[in-house]
Amino acid sequence: MKLSIFTLLFILCNHLVFAQTTNIPDSNFEQELLNQGIDSGTLDGQVLTSEIENLTELYLTDKDISSLAGIEDFTDLEVLICKENELTSLVLSSNINLKVLDCKHNDLNNLDVTQNTGLEGIDCSFNDLPSLNLLNNTALIRLDCAGNQMTDLDLSQNITLEDLDINFSDIEEIDLSNNIALSRLNISNTPLTEIDVTHNIALRYFKATFLDLQEIDVTQNLALINLWVRGTYLTGIDVTKNLNLIVLRLTDSELDSLDLSQNIELRELSLSENNLSELDVSNNTGLEGLSCYKNNISELDLSENIKLTDLYCMENNMNCLNLKNGNNIELEGFNATENPMLTCIQVDDSFYSAQNWLSIDPTTTYSDSCDIQCTEEIVAIENITDLSRFQCFPNPTNGNINIIAHQNYQILRIKVYNISGKELMSKSYKNTQEINFELSATAGIYFVAIQAGGNVFERFKIVKN
Repeated sequence: MKLSIFTLLFILCNHLVFAQTTNIPDSNFEQELLNQGIDSGTLDGQVLTSEIENLTELYLTDKDISSLAGIEDFTDLEVLICKENELTSLVLSSNINLKVLDCKHNDLNNLDVTQNTGLEGIDCSFNDLPSLNLLNNTALIRLDCAGNQMTDLDLSQNITLEDLDINFSDIEEIDLSNNIALSRLNISNTPLTEIDVTHNIALRYFKATFLDLQEIDVTQNLALINLWVRGTYLTGIDVTKNLNLIVLRLTDSELDSLDLSQNIELRELSLSENNLSELDVSNNTGLEGLSCYKNNISELDLSENIKLTDLYCMENNMNCLNLKNGNNIELEGFNATENPMLTCIQVDDSFYSAQNWLSIDPTTTYSDSCDIQCTEEIVAIENITDLSRFQCFPNPTNGNINIIAHQNYQILRIKVYNISGKELMSKSYKNTQEINFELSATAGIYFVAIQAGGNVFERFKIVKN
């Protein structure tokens, strides 16, 4: 009898050990465990601990979970993805094997990872975190804490950190002097007024947009391949030491000069919305994309840029644009509008350009040779003619203008514009070689554009006395 009682007690104890459970109070959390086959029971607010304690990865994206209570018994967990839920607090002190945590897009105001010393990647972006203690996370490689409420961040112990994003945070100052392994940095849309990256010699990608920065020193960042600075007060930046730059975006700032002579690896260059009056890209022969709109550039020579596929140079003070590089067929994206002084663009084939590149001002045409337009001052008006197509005279004129074509055209359209590009006259003529009309306008500079068959064949700059 005694043996039977001991046997019964042993069986009962054994059953109790194997029947240990973990409370899962959030029904959405437990439902997802059921959906994934982790919980084999019913929706009863608990799960067998034996079914979760050896789990190494857990994915809970967008499941309307407001609490991860019970996560402490997932003791072998290495990867936890719980992004896009409704979590307000996350304490992971029992998950000491954790290496990857993604809890972005929640409502977190508390995140405790102080015991997770093996963590290599944390994405806690776009939460409501007022602070984040990372002093014990010495193995950390990637950190994204963008879009939080923290005003400071101590990274002095995270010397293995390679990737850092604090975009859209309230961080007012940050010390990166110990983070010598840092290769990717995004500090955009923060209250930062200065940043020191001179110690971050491994930096390859650096984004600093919409900041009250007046200067950035990247002369020590020799590994830099991608630099994006936008919406700052920078008037200049030295990139002559950054020989590996492939992508350079310096936009919406106050740059008035830039030396690109050493950046021969450059493929993409964006300098729009600055105060540049000159731009020399003759050494950047591998350049594929150039955007320099809304500057004060008067001349742009792209004859050496044989790989160019995109060019946007609108709203400048341009009077010369040389695109004759022997490979115009590669150019697909193009816009040179709102350059009223630009009367001629030098290209490989004027007919090809007129048919394929339509984004030019009415006063602008294409030609295989426009050297005179590239060298003359706008005030030095001369009679510009092309005897192979049209003649326009007299110039200067008192108002009467004659145009003679080299052949008879079924339809000729004449348009007259003022120096601002405003159309003053448009008239069509049929089956003619000779045209005479009166320019009824005040004294000044005007442009006469002649179109035949829908293409602009010629233009003339006219002075009216």
